[in-house]
Amino acid sequence: MPKLSLFMSLIVVFTAWANSRAAYINVQVPNHSFELPGTSKQLCWDAEKPGSTNVPGWSSDVAALNSGVEIAPGSTNGNWIAFLMGSEQDSGDPSIWNLLPHILKAGDEFILTVDARNNQNAAVMKMSFYYLDDNGKRITVATKTVELTGSFRTYFLRFAADDAPSCIGHALGIELDNPSTGWLGIDNVQIPQSNVPNSVGRAMSFERENPLMAGAQGISTSAPAPTVIIPEPSTIALLCLGGLILLLRRN
Repeated sequence: MPKLSLFMSLIVVFTAWANSRAAYINVQVPNHSFELPGTSKQLCWDAEKPGSTNVPGWSSDVAALNSGVEIAPGSTNGNWIAFLMGSEQDSGDPSIWNLLPHILKAGDEFILTVDARNNQNAAVMKMSFYYLDDNGKRITVATKTVELTGSFRTYFLRFAADDAPSCIGHALGIELDNPSTGWLGIDNVQIPQSNVPNSVGRAMSFERENPLMAGAQGISTSAPAPTVIIPEPSTIALLCLGGLILLLRRN
C-alpha cells in the first residue's frame, strides 16, 4: 500500500508539472494572412494615399512608400501576402504592427510564427513582441532577426510575460520589419498553441531548449519533411502512468 500511495503521488505531481508546461496561449491575429481588404494591391496600411483602402489589423507609424498587400504566387494561406520594402531602400519604409486582442497576465507564454521569404534582395526580417504602455507607446519585450530565403519558410519567436513583468496588465502586440534592402514577403502570421501546426501543415519540431523555437531558419514550405506529432503533456503523463502500472505489476 505505501508503494501504491507513493506511486499515485508521483503521478499527480508529474501531471500537474506537465500541464503547467503547456502554458502557450493561442491569440487571434487580426487579418493574419492579409486577405483583407481583398480589393486591389495596396501601397500603404492606413489608407493614407488617395484611392487606397485601409488594411485591417495592420498599421505603420508613417506612410509607406512601397509596402502593402498584393495577390502573389506561393502564398501559404489564402491568396494575398504583405510585402515590406527595406528601411535601407531609398528613403526606407516603416515597420508594421498589429495590436492584439489580449491583455497580458502573469504566466502567459506565446509563440509567434511568421511565414516569410525574400521577394527581391531582402536579406533578413525582424520580428518582435511588444506591449502598449499607459502612454500609448510600444515597448518591445522580445525580438529576433532571421535570415530569409527565396521561398516561404516559417520563423518562430517566443515570449513569456514573466520575463518582462512590466508588461502584465497591458495589451500585447506584434511588429514586423525589413531592416535591410529590397522587399520581403509575409503571410500567415499566427500565435498558435503549442501543438498547432503553422501553414506548413506539420507539427513544430523539438530541437532546442524550447521545443517550439525550431531554429531561426524555421521549416521550409517548399520541400517535404517528416511529420512528428508531439503529444500534449497530459497525454505524456497518461503514457507514463500506464508504463508505471505495468512495471509495478511485473514487480
